[in-house]
Amino acid sequence: MGERIKKNFEKRFGNPPRFNVIYPSKPLEGAERVYRNKKIVNAVEQILTGILGRKPTKDELIGRKRIDEAEFVANKSVKPE
Repeated sequence: MGERIKKNFEKRFGNPPRFNVIYPSKPLEGAERVYRNKKIVNAVEQILTGILGRKPTKDELIGRKRIDEAEFVANKSVKPE
């Protein structure tokens, strides 16, 4: 990652990153579990899209490719000359 992006990420999430995960008291079944998993995957994809500035690849989504080694797209609001 670029230094500026890395410092911003560390500022937001800490170093090492800290995330709180809350598990339900009983597991979901059937359609509820499928629906929840799709919502989680969609949320993760949107977060990575925001960080990378592009849609993440399948390998980046499932963890085969490290995100900190990924290519970032320049700020979209800047017009090329």
